[in-house]
Amino acid sequence: MRRNTLKLMAFTSAAALGFFGAKSVTAQDTVVATIILSSAIMTTDVSDLDFGTYLVQLDTANGDVLDLTMSATGPVAVVLSGTATSSGNSQALQIVAPTTRGVVNVQTPGASTLQMTRSSEVAFGNAAITLNSVSYQTASQNGALGVAATVPITVTMAATDEAVNFGGVIRINGATGQPPDATYTASFDVGFAY
Repeated sequence: MRRNTLKLMAFTSAAALGFFGAKSVTAQDTVVATIILSSAIMTTDVSDLDFGTYLVQLDTANGDVLDLTMSATGPVAVVLSGTATSSGNSQALQIVAPTTRGVVNVQTPGASTLQMTRSSEVAFGNAAITLNSVSYQTASQNGALGVAATVPITVTMAATDEAVNFGGVIRINGATGQPPDATYTASFDVGFAY
């Protein structure tokens, strides 16, 4: 009897060591999860602010001022105002009418409210001429857009262009002298973010 008990114990110990000490054959692979985040804001420069062509003679001694105002909505037209239009020593006359207001189209994958920010202006290159103010108009918003200002813009339809129209005021100030005949350009950037 004693012999069988010892044999049984030896077998049990060997079985325990064999079963619990053995390793299973394994293989592994990696499963990767990927997500792409994209604001997917698309912008298109449709047209620039074309104010037209003018004969401008300013009474610099009296510091006459000419303002050329284009609305961000309605017909593309420029209204002349300021002392240069009423002074006997100054003259302001439109030679070629403006053709386009500024338009930028913005598009998003779904209806969204974006924040539009205007950058600093790249100036006209003559101290007498300034882009005195900028205005904007969309299907649902409008107002002034100051330098570094941020305003909400609503994109009402998914994957459809929302037109942002721009107008502004160019001021020619005779106090700094009569600007010579030339083509003058100024610019600013508009950025869009959620």
